[in-house]
Amino acid sequence: MDEGRVGEEFAELYDAAYGRVVAHAYAITADFGDAQELAQEAFLRAWQRWTRIRRYQDPAAWVAHVARNLALSRWRRTRTAARGLWRMGAPDQSPGPGPESVALVRALQQIPAAQRRALVMHHMADMSVAAIAAEEGVAVGTIKARLSRGRAALAPLLADTDLGDGDGPGPGLVGGSGASGPEAGRRAGSGGLEPMLREFARRLALEVAGV
Repeated sequence: MDEGRVGEEFAELYDAAYGRVVAHAYAITADFGDAQELAQEAFLRAWQRWTRIRRYQDPAAWVAHVARNLALSRWRRTRTAARGLWRMGAPDQSPGPGPESVALVRALQQIPAAQRRALVMHHMADMSVAAIAAEEGVAVGTIKARLSRGRAALAPLLADTDLGDGDGPGPGLVGGSGASGPEAGRRAGSGGLEPMLREFARRLALEVAGV
């Protein structure tokens, strides 16, 4: 395949998945600037390995995985580390997260880090409990406990937060009926941060309802 087509493939991935990748990082770091920077770094790593990554069934999932790991690493040291200079521009001037998304991420920051990681990986990254356990190096039962405790801890923190999507009221964690999830993130391109976080909230709501 010629280099031009390879470049086009990567550009298509970047435009389609940028919002999804930023959302993953933002849910962990709670800093929109950091999330954009980490997304850029994850895509740079993908480009450096593109001849291999492009053959994967879901290259976007690989990039999101890298961004999530970078975010977790950044989150552990971000309070003392100086932010580096922004070197790569985002694909467009996407607006920052709305107040509902900020409220969701702030609530996530108030629960233990292990519970937050489990929730983000399970509800946003669509990782199975077994996959999360393997990545965290713990038993499956431990991840189940983290998910359960994390949902229970988030419920009161978001009890008065409206995360509806404009189709009607969405009390608490419950979102509306608009497009959501990875498909919404792909359709929204670089503007997919809000749909991703709303879908994250919707999934959590379904689980929290059973707590």
